[in-house]
Amino acid sequence: MANPYSGIATRVNGQVIQASWFNTIKETLVNNGAVKHQIAGTTAPTISNDDSEDYQPGSTWTDTTNDNFYVCVDASTGAAIWYEVADTSTAQTMTNKTLTSPGINGANQSMGTASNTNRILLPSDTTTNLDLLTDTAGLIAYDTTLNECVINNGSGWQPLVTKAGTQTLTNKTLTSPAINGANLNIGTPSDTNRILLGKDTTANLDLLTDVAGLIAYDTTQDKVVFNDSSGWNAIGTGSGTGETNFISEKIISDYNTYDDGASTTPVDGTGGSPTVITVAEETVSPIDTTDGILNLKISKSAADGQGEGVSVDFTTRGEIDYASPQIIKVNIKSSTNYVDDDFGVYIYDKDNSALIYPNDPEVSASNLVTDQLFEFQTSADADDYRLIFHCQTTNASAYDLTLTVSVGPSKKLIGSPITDFEAYTPTVTNFTLGNGTLDFNYRRIGDSIQVLGWIYLGSTSSVGTQPRFSLPSGLSADTSKFNSQQNLGYAYLLDNDNPGNRDGAHVRHDANDIYFIVEGGGNITATLPFTWAVNDEITFSAVIPISGWGTNLQLSDIETNRDIVAEGAGNGGGAVTASTTNIDFTETLDTSASFDGTTFTLPMSGDFIITGSMLFTTNADRTPSLYVGGVLNKIIGPKVSGDTVGIGSIYRGIKGDALTIRTETNGGTLSNSSTYHNITIKKIDTNKNILSGDVVACRYSSNSGQSLTTAGNPNTLLFEDKEFDTHNMYNTGTGIAELPASGKYFIYCLFRLADAAYTAGQASNTAIDVNGSTVARKIEEYDVTLTTSRSIQISCLIDGVKGDQINIDKTVAVNASLVASSEQNI
Repeated sequence: MANPYSGIATRVNGQVIQASWFNTIKETLVNNGAVKHQIAGTTAPTISNDDSEDYQPGSTWTDTTNDNFYVCVDASTGAAIWYEVADTSTAQTMTNKTLTSPGINGANQSMGTASNTNRILLPSDTTTNLDLLTDTAGLIAYDTTLNECVINNGSGWQPLVTKAGTQTLTNKTLTSPAINGANLNIGTPSDTNRILLGKDTTANLDLLTDVAGLIAYDTTQDKVVFNDSSGWNAIGTGSGTGETNFISEKIISDYNTYDDGASTTPVDGTGGSPTVITVAEETVSPIDTTDGILNLKISKSAADGQGEGVSVDFTTRGEIDYASPQIIKVNIKSSTNYVDDDFGVYIYDKDNSALIYPNDPEVSASNLVTDQLFEFQTSADADDYRLIFHCQTTNASAYDLTLTVSVGPSKKLIGSPITDFEAYTPTVTNFTLGNGTLDFNYRRIGDSIQVLGWIYLGSTSSVGTQPRFSLPSGLSADTSKFNSQQNLGYAYLLDNDNPGNRDGAHVRHDANDIYFIVEGGGNITATLPFTWAVNDEITFSAVIPISGWGTNLQLSDIETNRDIVAEGAGNGGGAVTASTTNIDFTETLDTSASFDGTTFTLPMSGDFIITGSMLFTTNADRTPSLYVGGVLNKIIGPKVSGDTVGIGSIYRGIKGDALTIRTETNGGTLSNSSTYHNITIKKIDTNKNILSGDVVACRYSSNSGQSLTTAGNPNTLLFEDKEFDTHNMYNTGTGIAELPASGKYFIYCLFRLADAAYTAGQASNTAIDVNGSTVARKIEEYDVTLTTSRSIQISCLIDGVKGDQINIDKTVAVNASLVASSEQNI
């Protein structure tokens, strides 16, 4: 008969019975009919179904209710053991079975909860030995060389990705990954080695749930943006021009208030206990709503806040920014009660403990948002700076300043400069102006000047053969770019007595002057092209190349478009009381409406050079002095015994400072002379639209009474007290100033020797040295024996190169010392 148990395996208590054992049981059942079998059971057998019920090993039990079949292997009383027989498809649990070369098909296999006894142990071997095996896709093992699980893909073994191990993933797509711990390093970017950010429009990104730290690409702004849990912000944005901005990443907590004491300029912009000035982020009414822009509100209460302010520290890029022009750009709006110049913008060099003055640092009032630019130059060896907004005035009204700010390198704009026209008076040859009129104006255009001239003859004017007119003072024609026979412009000649006499002429220039060649040939003469008389005119225009000028220059991105110059010559001949009377000058020039002949009011902050002389009717000892706001500021020239007193100094001031000149020691009566009584006040390096101008200046004084000895000749003068030093260029220990940038420098020094016995014929000298070589010297030779103190001044203008070292040397005839008074200065 057919085997009724074909295809059946047995499982008892979870253990699989081998097929050979099952066949043995089957044969016993067939051959021994005495064995008891239960063929109509309704439940599974139990331990009580034992030998007391005549069951014995080999007995079978059929559970007709659950469709299961059992075999008895032990019929001991009360401890019978029945094994359930399993088929090939029913879900059943096997226990303590060793499967030889099993094949597991169908649904996933579950081994339950892992434990020391319930686990799968993979085969393991070294990489070398595993590579010797026949490749079969789907094999899995543990590589003891790599200490990693590996899987065979049919052509070799590949490591499985682990959670904590260091591995390189290739061609993997990670869905919703979370990366924690160390930085993610993707190596060198390439077309295949890169990170692609999620991207969407601003509107769609704003619909997402805000989560701090998210990053994406905003296709509306064309910018990378990050989420700060309250919205999306453009990365790297800040108030500024899109160029390098040293403070673009600053947040409101980086800004600090300070109190430097009641001062018009800051000390260092930090510390103290401010009570009037506060700073906060303006979120209600920002002036710039661009994502990432920090809007500041500086608020001042209704009290005197002079000396308080707001500051933020920043760091430049290093050597690339040494001794280079920088721009502070402030977009600002002021509220009611703010007055022009209540606040000023300054820079503090933290590395050298020096305050740097930007050009014209005052903040103007405006109830509309305005761009205000301030330029300064960094030090030659510093990286760390502090931007300062300083309350300069005692205005006790309450007001707010809303602003954004950036600090970065001044853009190097290369171009051809064109200036405004300005008047000049030419030197004339072969021509007498008499009571006629000359109106000459010129401007720069690249490497040339354009000259517009009008010559109007008066009744006493006369024209000679080939009248000639010079260029502006200090300029000479570049004859390498043209020849003397070349036409540089055109002139119109008019005979007003006979309007029919109108002629043209070509404008030419030789190595010296402008002259004219009448059309048809020949020079202008007294009778050519007609007889010149009153009311006749010459009008011309010419473009003339200038020696030393080029067409491509660095242009400033800040324009003030004006020179600040005041000049006076002559006086009213009034009486002067020493230390009391302001010296008057007859005003001859004032480009900024700042000079009334006696008082010069600074129209903007900065450095001003003051030169000139005073003339009295009698000889006396007099010392010129500078008063600011009616208070003695400093001595500005040597004490002299005579009728003429020289003036020379540099003054660093704040817009609104009122400067006057007086004399100390003795007064007298002024003598009216435009030659010997005159003054010039000019702002140094006023920025124009040609070549950015950077203020580089220092002033030091001394009251130490330095000893000067013949054995120490030449003695280097030391000025230990710093009044200002824009670039920390002067070393008080060595007396040497090192130039931080190339350019023209005016050097001035005033000092007074204490009483000493000088013998007739003895001499001493003072020198200005550059890199150890003398560039200016003043010799004092004594004609008579004297013991009184002597005031000495020396000055010169040099064309300096960055790194040049400058010092003042004094060679003395006898041992002496400086007067212990701060009137000594450099």
